[in-house]
Amino acid sequence: MANRIEGINDPEKWKVYARGLTGKVDGLIFTNWHICDDIPKDAKPVAVGLDFGFSNDETGCIEVYKQNGELWIDELFYQTGLTNTDVSKQLALAGVSKKAEVIADSAEPKSIEELWRLGWHITGAKKGPDSVNNSIDILKRYTLNITRRSANLRNELGRYKWKVDKSGRGLNTPVDSFNHLIDPLRYVALNKLKTKATDKLKSRLPATIDQQQNFINDLIN
Repeated sequence: MANRIEGINDPEKWKVYARGLTGKVDGLIFTNWHICDDIPKDAKPVAVGLDFGFSNDETGCIEVYKQNGELWIDELFYQTGLTNTDVSKQLALAGVSKKAEVIADSAEPKSIEELWRLGWHITGAKKGPDSVNNSIDILKRYTLNITRRSANLRNELGRYKWKVDKSGRGLNTPVDSFNHLIDPLRYVALNKLKTKATDKLKSRLPATIDQQQNFINDLIN
């Protein structure tokens, strides 16, 4: 079945069968993504992205890697009804190291603090003005490789659209839906990926003592 899907030449049919769409979707924000079978073994971890939810909205978590200038993204979990203790257990079940950088929605400081006390290296995303469009712009500079098992993320990417006005004209604002995995991906983009072509890849998370010392040594040398 997988071979037949990958062999479909018609773009619209391929969207239906491979991406799970029901037909052509106008105004999609991301078209720069592809399906991959797995994360390459030599891909370097960038960060884990986490978006909180509970009753109506899913808690979404993804892990982002980088290789050869492309991003490789794996969905870790996507579920309603998770307490912060449950989130901690899900992170552990997904094989996330306590040393991994987890970037979460800064609108949930209490949840971030609770997960920090449970031993996770977690911080709130630094968003800044126009952060949604800025993060989208960053992600559009990369090829996004989404693992085949990341069904919910692929579903969101196939439905994440720009808003339109009453006349049907596209607006520069995304529809605030189908984004519980895209949002944590944006958090990683804002806090961990290049913002300019000449920028070095760097974390916006609080520096460790070793990182601070390395920075001082670089200045001295």
